[in-house]
Amino acid sequence: LLEEVTPYAPMAGHISFSHSFGLQEINHNNVVALEDNVVAYPVGRHISITNVDTRASHFLVPEHFDKVLKITAMAIAPSRKHLAVAELVSEEDPSQISVFNLQTQKKTKTLPCPSDAKISTWRSLAYSSDSKVVVALGDAPDYPLLYWHVDKNKVLGIAKVGQVCFRVALSKQVDASDVGTCAVSGPKLMRFFKVADQQLKASNATVGKKELLDYTDHCWLGEERVVACAATGEVSVFENQELKQVLPGVHPGNASLRSICPFSRGFIVGGDRGLLSLHERTEDNAFVPIKTFVCQGAIARVSGAGVVGERRPDALTSLAVSPNEEALFTTSVAAILDRGLSRTERNGGSQLSTFPLKDVDILKSDAGEDHFAPLCGGFHGDAVTGLDVCTRKPLIATCSADRTVRVWNYVERTCEQARYFVEEPLSVAFHPSGYHLLVGFQDKLRFFNLLVDDLQFVQEFHLKSCKEVRFSNGGHFFGAVSGPNIQLYGTYSLEMIGEQLKGHTGPVRSISFSRDDLSVVTAGTDGSVYEWSFDGQARVEDYVKKNCHYHAVLCAERTGGAGGDKGDKGGAGGRGARTRIVAGSEDGWIRELAGGQVVTEIDVTQNVTQLVLSQPDRAMRVQTLYVGTGNGVMHLYAWPLDDAVVFHQAVHRGPVHRLRMTADGALLMSASTDNAIFVMHARPPADNLAASAEEEDGGVAGAVAGVAGAAALLDTVLVSNSELQEKLSSVADLEKQISDQGLQAEFHLHQREAEFARQLKKEKDEAAVRAEEAAQRYEALVRAKERRDREASERAQAMEVAHMRAAEELEHLYERKLAAEAARYEALAQQKDDMQSAFEERMLQLQELHSAQLDRYRDEMDAARRDADRVQAELRSDREALRETYEEELTQEDRDYEEEIRKLRRTHDRQLAELRDESLKLKAEAAILRKKMEEGRSDMHKLRNTLEDRDNTIRQLTQQQADGDKMIEILHRDKREREDTIADKERRMAELKAKNKELEKFKYVLDYKLRELKKELEPRDEAINRMRVTVTELDDELQRDFKHNVSLTQEVQDKQNKVESLSRELKKQRQLLAERERLISSFARDLHRLVTHTEPTLWRDAIKDIYRTYVKPETAADGDEADGDAAEREMHRQREFMERAIDTLKGRVSRSEDKRTGDQKKKVSENQQLLDEVNALRVSNRQLKGKVHTLETQLQLLENRAKPRQSLTGGSGRGAGAKPPRPGSGSGSRARTP
Repeated sequence: LLEEVTPYAPMAGHISFSHSFGLQEINHNNVVALEDNVVAYPVGRHISITNVDTRASHFLVPEHFDKVLKITAMAIAPSRKHLAVAELVSEEDPSQISVFNLQTQKKTKTLPCPSDAKISTWRSLAYSSDSKVVVALGDAPDYPLLYWHVDKNKVLGIAKVGQVCFRVALSKQVDASDVGTCAVSGPKLMRFFKVADQQLKASNATVGKKELLDYTDHCWLGEERVVACAATGEVSVFENQELKQVLPGVHPGNASLRSICPFSRGFIVGGDRGLLSLHERTEDNAFVPIKTFVCQGAIARVSGAGVVGERRPDALTSLAVSPNEEALFTTSVAAILDRGLSRTERNGGSQLSTFPLKDVDILKSDAGEDHFAPLCGGFHGDAVTGLDVCTRKPLIATCSADRTVRVWNYVERTCEQARYFVEEPLSVAFHPSGYHLLVGFQDKLRFFNLLVDDLQFVQEFHLKSCKEVRFSNGGHFFGAVSGPNIQLYGTYSLEMIGEQLKGHTGPVRSISFSRDDLSVVTAGTDGSVYEWSFDGQARVEDYVKKNCHYHAVLCAERTGGAGGDKGDKGGAGGRGARTRIVAGSEDGWIRELAGGQVVTEIDVTQNVTQLVLSQPDRAMRVQTLYVGTGNGVMHLYAWPLDDAVVFHQAVHRGPVHRLRMTADGALLMSASTDNAIFVMHARPPADNLAASAEEEDGGVAGAVAGVAGAAALLDTVLVSNSELQEKLSSVADLEKQISDQGLQAEFHLHQREAEFARQLKKEKDEAAVRAEEAAQRYEALVRAKERRDREASERAQAMEVAHMRAAEELEHLYERKLAAEAARYEALAQQKDDMQSAFEERMLQLQELHSAQLDRYRDEMDAARRDADRVQAELRSDREALRETYEEELTQEDRDYEEEIRKLRRTHDRQLAELRDESLKLKAEAAILRKKMEEGRSDMHKLRNTLEDRDNTIRQLTQQQADGDKMIEILHRDKREREDTIADKERRMAELKAKNKELEKFKYVLDYKLRELKKELEPRDEAINRMRVTVTELDDELQRDFKHNVSLTQEVQDKQNKVESLSRELKKQRQLLAERERLISSFARDLHRLVTHTEPTLWRDAIKDIYRTYVKPETAADGDEADGDAAEREMHRQREFMERAIDTLKGRVSRSEDKRTGDQKKKVSENQQLLDEVNALRVSNRQLKGKVHTLETQLQLLENRAKPRQSLTGGSGRGAGAKPPRPGSGSGSRARTP
């Protein structure tokens, strides 16, 4: 750590992130949009914040992620101020969620998890609309759901989904107290959660008779609507937790949907086959598709990328819309279908692309157009197995298990080239000049030239399992590993230098050249470290440790600092005192070796995979050793080695496969199995300032010259001769086309001018014709006017007669109608009087009857009342009399009281019963009278209603009478108006008659003038007819000339096409012939070198090398067949070409028949010449094979003759280590006698 370094000691090493190439794939939301052109995404163990326009990057708190193994989910707050990241710390500890402040780039807090809830992995995160609540969804088996209040740092609720689910999302808040509704989706699952009373209440979606689908993602549209995409290619719309709509077949072929996100007009959904569709909300809250686009993939967008194999469009796995909806950021996974026997589908890795969402209305949704721009030109899709950096150019070369080799520009932060191979590349090496590239495969090593837009194959070396290849520091040779052996080749001769370096018993894992390129150091899994000298190719130093596997080795030099002579022994003079070897082993030890002995040992505790030594600092002469380990952590040690770790930094999620540094020591590059490439600053800011100050003091001129030289090299690229010739020919063709277009333009201009002149003349003639036609139409109109005037006068007279007749008929009709109406009126009046008198009589009768009945009823009631009063008076008098009698008897007869009482009681009881009977009779009579009175009242009410109906009838008749009076008045008024109209018509007829007389006079004058004009126009009409005939003949001639010109143009075009096709074919044949001549000349040179410069005893190996070089098994076996097939294909092509030419020329006129026949004969002769050339090449090939067979026979004879001579010379005392005789000796001359 930096705090552990003594403040007075010089800063020995430092690394800080510059940028990266790669993307970590997580479940959902592995990209979030911070601004319209700024995104955040996980790479390695870190979060990269990148500007997609400038590709500048910075990383969130790198030291925080030292203990983070993996990032599993991310969520951006709607305020764009905070970022929540779900992190996997270790396999034993539960996952944690960290919240970062994006303005300060620092971690603010870690959300606490309940002690009883141990979640291994968080699958999805979501923020509330007020950015105060975070919801997290855990992994199997319970799939827990937790609510956190970020400001209060407490858990609001926890629930268990208990079913497989992928995605969680929160709706918009209704008010400040509402957290929002949480939706969780998965296969056959759509469940909603709501916080209520400190608990999470769950409710399933209502689907009715429908079924839930296998949902892969969902999002909220507003407060009540959720849209979810399914793996079956359908989109479900939920409103108020109820399934309202299902959009079937969103993408063509029901492609599976993987991600969905909202935007202002509706939602965007992406899925398999790279399909992206936008859907817009209509006025009736339905969704209709706008457009569908296809993401073709990252490799298709790289210039010069030759992709071998069947590629499918990338599957879109995540979508993120920028804040202002300017752009859409997508992550995709590419799938590649191998051409091998198994035909298995492999994952192509994650890619990050930008889609111009603001231009969606003007973009074409054509499947052939790709509107997705991959970030940095695309990333590797699998583990990066090889990396090397160029010395003179800002370029990096990498290879990956995704079978691609990419060339990166680490200054521009882009991928400049990509190449896809059928076989997986295992290693890569970059020439210091930047012009050449080595790529190692399982069974070969290939040498390429790095052109401006492609990799040009140069030569192939047959090496097994070439997992390590390196260019020397000077670039004049390179070393390649093949199992336990190392082979050295010259860069420019491409020939092996000396013999194989053999000595290792296990595979060699690392090689390193010395600074002066005079020695090479190798290390392998057999525990041995060897230093090989190029002078004699002998081992000058070795170190072997059993049961130790070395994966990294470095050839270094001590700078003469402290401890510079520590343990110096056993070296080769002064050079051995300064040469050191540093080796890193699988058991976590770094060992400094000198003279075959261990000088220093350091325990790193992790598998050491890569070693890099920086350039010495110009001010303090301090160097740093960079160590890459198996857990992705970088360790920095001061050089010369000591036990203190200067600095360490966690970079990758997997082991560091490759580690390289630029020539100036400013940048450090690392690659790992996590598909990521990191570019790091290897100097602290203080060192950069010191270096710049030193340049300003004394080295300004050198610095400027170095920059100028670097700039000159940056602009230098390689271009193949064939491509240059194609470019020159294309330029010449374009110039010719430009000249042809100029001539055609002039010709068309002259044609248009002539056409315009003809049109002007035609328009003038047509104008004159139109004037004449107008005059004729005027005369016709005058005649028509006179005819119409006559017709009008006749119609006026007829109308006048008709009007007079109609007036008389109307007058008679009106008189009859008036008489009828008057009679009807009188009848109605009489009927009214009769009805009124009848009604009055009936009313009087009813009134009299009613009054009589009332009087009768009144008399009856009065009589009944008088009877009742009389009976009541009698009863009262009787009662009084009885009372008096009783009192008198009571006072007079006291002794007979009881007897009298009984008598009186009997008497009174009898009388009382009689009175009761009589009272009941009176009550019944009163009820009868009351009933009769009610009936009378109802009869009286009915009579009153009848009278009212009669009054209404009378009023209606009165109204009808008034309407009749009004009708009569209207008819009188209409009669007066018609009489006025007739008077007006009579006045108009008198005026028309006067005008008719004047027009007859005018007609006589015009007839006279018309006759005079006709006499004058007869010669002009004849001239116009003659001119019309002439114009028709000229038009016919012009049409014939135009057709003739068109046919001539077509003939010229056909001839040009023939010439171009023959030129291309001739060019191909010349290239093939040049390749054959080059092969023959190379074989002749090698054969001459064999005969003149090779010892006879070595002819056998040399001839076998020539045989392996020039005679390939498939070529030797199939050469004749291939030549025959080529000739047959050439014949078929020529025959098809001639058939097409014949079909094209069938419709030509007879005068071109001879010319076509001549062209056909010419093509046949050219075809015969080509066949003769092919036959000649075949004959030369057979001759060369015969020569090779002859040479092999001679070589066998020489070997048979040399065996007894070798036995004789062996007995003469020459040892096994003696050199072979020179080409001038007697044995050599005798060996060459045959």
